[in-house]
Amino acid sequence: VRHRCGEQFARRAQRRLDRSWVATSDDHVVGFVVAVDDEVEQLYVDRAERGSGVAAALLRRAEAEIRAGGHRCAWLAVVAGNRRARAFYTREGWHDSGLVAYEAETEDGSFTVPAHRYEIDLRGDHPDGGGSPALTTRRSSRRVGAAWSPQEAFRPAPAVGD
Repeated sequence: VRHRCGEQFARRAQRRLDRSWVATSDDHVVGFVVAVDDEVEQLYVDRAERGSGVAAALLRRAEAEIRAGGHRCAWLAVVAGNRRARAFYTREGWHDSGLVAYEAETEDGSFTVPAHRYEIDLRGDHPDGGGSPALTTRRSSRRVGAAWSPQEAFRPAPAVGD
């Protein structure tokens, strides 16, 4: 946690906006996902929304983007002690391919995190079709913290300062 403070997170998020999607409910951001190449790099859901289907919808979005990028398999790393996340990914059809030493990036370099590598074969479709109809996922705005509207879903975001 000391390696990833709020300021560092904001700068990191700015660099990944073109690979990020947010989930909104009633015009409030309730979660986000970041997909980089074949990796689901980050998935976060507000504590109040856990168990609501938001995480599954965001995961389906990341899988679709990775598949659209030409990858046949996606992967992600889960901290070894995060049992809730590990159970979630297993329920969503991902399989634990074993322990890895994940290199987490920071502005000061990387550090090793003991993690489990989860993988999923993207050649088939997920049986649920993905997502909840009350949830909107869309590409992130270039202005971190800006208001979101469903009408802007998946449109290219304006450049910072526009």
